[in-house]
Amino acid sequence: MPGRPLGSFRRWSPVGRGDDALVDDAVAFFRTVQGDDGAFGSSPGSPPDASTTGLVISALIAAGENPKATQWGDAVSGLLAFQNESGAFRRTDGLREDDFTSTISALVALAGAYLPVLPTA
Repeated sequence: MPGRPLGSFRRWSPVGRGDDALVDDAVAFFRTVQGDDGAFGSSPGSPPDASTTGLVISALIAAGENPKATQWGDAVSGLLAFQNESGAFRRTDGLREDDFTSTISALVALAGAYLPVLPTA
């Protein structure tokens, strides 16, 4: 069921369904994929990566969670650990080059936003 949790956010968060049981299930799933360093992997036991960590932080924000809260450990620091000297983010520690998708994911999360990012005007 790896696709179901993120799919829950896509369906419900933009329409104000953040208190839905599907969202609760997704948030519970996120706890199973968080590493000791605060970053998130895509499935239980998988190594953390910047793209997934950024997406999870954004999804937590969409669900009304505070990714800086104690129960989420050091999620933001876990994400920042993937930032390269260039300012871009690498996907994993094993792939050290700048990664476009990971950088977008990280910046949206660090801005306290989630996708889709809608215009404010």
